[in-house]
Amino acid sequence: MKKALARTAAAALLAAVLLAGAEVAVRVFGYSAPFWTRPDAELGWRLRPNTQGWFIKEGRTFVRINDAEWIARADLRVAALATPPPGAGPDDRWFDIDLDEQILVAYEGERPVYATLVSTGKWRHETPTAIARVASKLERAHMVSDTDEPYSVADVPWTMYYDHNFALHTAYWHDGFGGQRSHGCINLAPRDARALYHWSSPDVPPGWTAVYGDADNPGSLIRVRSRAVPAPALRGYARTMQLPLATAALEHQPLTRGDADPSVIRR
Repeated sequence: MKKALARTAAAALLAAVLLAGAEVAVRVFGYSAPFWTRPDAELGWRLRPNTQGWFIKEGRTFVRINDAEWIARADLRVAALATPPPGAGPDDRWFDIDLDEQILVAYEGERPVYATLVSTGKWRHETPTAIARVASKLERAHMVSDTDEPYSVADVPWTMYYDHNFALHTAYWHDGFGGQRSHGCINLAPRDARALYHWSSPDVPPGWTAVYGDADNPGSLIRVRSRAVPAPALRGYARTMQLPLATAALEHQPLTRGDADPSVIRR
């Protein structure tokens, strides 16, 4: 069986579901979702937001939740456990964003600790797949665009830039999490953005309003993936950080002498 969790108006935690040993956590997309006794039956009853339960089998169009009841797969968002991306250490904090499911799961090593719905880029503003690192964290950011859909939004709280102008940040102007709504960034509900801002690296010292990552204090890894691109390329900060981190790890390995030639030193 797999754990099911209905969507609320504000994105909420799913990590407890994953940690409980379930393979997949599910949340209903929309404020309610119809159940049928079978796919071609009349509408039975409506699932309220924040309802939890188990589903038994996932099909192409419907998900069976028990022997007699089904729910449309299109009304669900599924959070699945994922393996760490290249460069993630056993205790490192990192993000996994599934563009198809519109779900973010935060991990410490291989352990999921937080999960929620997000909103990524809509049509013509698609969020690119990438493996990147948090490059900077700003308590408040002013976001401006003069492209085909101009906007100017002041004081966007808890913003984490990871690849040039792409960022994870609060979106207080909509509640459509679980669907594509943004101009390319990864939108979070305010309480999620705040929690993840303070949880992730680099740490923000008390009283500071911004911090930047570097080789000595690298930002958390962010993997943005899709079914079409499950293993994206390194971009931006992650690509430039990879060599210094690999070199630093190599320097901490003990020296050993070659078995065949005692004059050969290898790491």
